[in-house]
Order: sequence, then C-alpha cells, then structure tokens
Amino acid sequence: MVLSAADIRGLHAQICVGEWFAGSYKTFPNAIEGSEHTTSLPIDTSHHMSQLVDWMALIPDLITSMLQQKLGRAFKTWS
Repeated sequence: MVLSAADIRGLHAQICVGEWFAGSYKTFPNAIEGSEHTTSLPIDTSHHMSQLVDWMALIPDLITSMLQQKLGRAFKTWS
C-alpha cells in the first residue's frame, strides 16, 4: 500500500474529528516544546509532505507494517 498526501490528510481528519484544522495542512508556525527539532513553516509544509510521500513510496511494506503496529484495528479499517 502506498499512501498519498490526501490519505495522510484523511487520517488526520479522522484523528482530529471536529477540530477546525482536521485534514488540512497547518496555517501557523509551530514548535515542539523541549525539542531542538525545527518544524516546517506553513508555506513549506505541502512540499515537505510531498517529499515524505515520495520517500514512503520507496519502502511501502515497512510503512504499512509500522502503521499496522501503531494504529492496529483503526489502520485496517482505514486502508
């Protein structure tokens, strides 16, 4: 199974159901408290998600296995 950016946004919409931002890319900068990691700026998010999807397409079996382990039954009904 190869995920698309639309699939990821759809999963986000299911997880964040009822929230104004569910299923869409961020529109405001954010940070991870206590982390040195720098998140993408809103203007770069779409491009970075495309890069992520391209990378995931190179290793679909690993990605599917990881999602099944982390999401369990929810993943199986979504896929």
